Amino acid sequence: MTATALKGLKIPLPPLDEQRRIAGILDAADALRRRRREALALLDTLPGAIFAEMFLSTSPGQPVRPAQPLSDLVDAVSGSTPSKGNKAFWNGDIPWISPKDMKSDDLDRAILNITEEATKTGKAKIVGPDVTLIVIRGMILAHSIPVCDLRVPASFNQDVKALIPRKGVSNIFISAALRASRKRLLSMVSNAAHGTKRIEMGDLMNFPIPKATSAEQETFVGAIAEVAAQRGRFADASHDGETLFASLQSRAFAGEL
Repeated sequence: MTATALKGLKIPLPPLDEQRRIAGILDAADALRRRRREALALLDTLPGAIFAEMFLSTSPGQPVRPAQPLSDLVDAVSGSTPSKGNKAFWNGDIPWISPKDMKSDDLDRAILNITEEATKTGKAKIVGPDVTLIVIRGMILAHSIPVCDLRVPASFNQDVKALIPRKGVSNIFISAALRASRKRLLSMVSNAAHGTKRIEMGDLMNFPIPKATSAEQETFVGAIAEVAAQRGRFADASHDGETLFASLQSRAFAGEL
């Protein structure tokens, strides 16, 4: 829009009392959507709090819960990148995970997909569902350690490790344990020869994980599922609140409120 057109734009200006009435409606709708955003933010912190309460907190005078190395609980699988020069390897139906995709705790899709051919004649491997993915190389490790629960079968690149839980071990528990120790994991990050950040696999596989029985892990997973269900309901309500606010704004400036 040009400056001339902008200057010629007509904005409805109702009487002051009417303006106040409309502002009150918009303020109430805005307060509602802000409260829902705050509730979602609190729910996002709840899994970590539940993990800490169950596996990290101890009563006064009680011994700290014993730990065991990550290598006792999972098998690590390395990723790879199929040849970008082979078109038969790309644009298929199999998600190919890179650190760019790992922006939430749950992961079921990727920016890029590969074909089954890439897994047969290339080096790509498929893992999942229900495994933990962790970034072990890349500049993102300068400030964060992405950890995701993979929900679908997928492949992944060489900057990511897949941690396959052994029998009686929950990937949800493993992921939560790693997220709860992000500061400690960050302290383990070193520089590769070419300047990028990395976590040495020996250090990662020796990382201490609190000991927990299968029953305790199942209880934890159940609690996390409850939180996820509650978050889903709040997310739907938050979306409805955003839609309502946008609708009220549109109607207000159209003189229909």
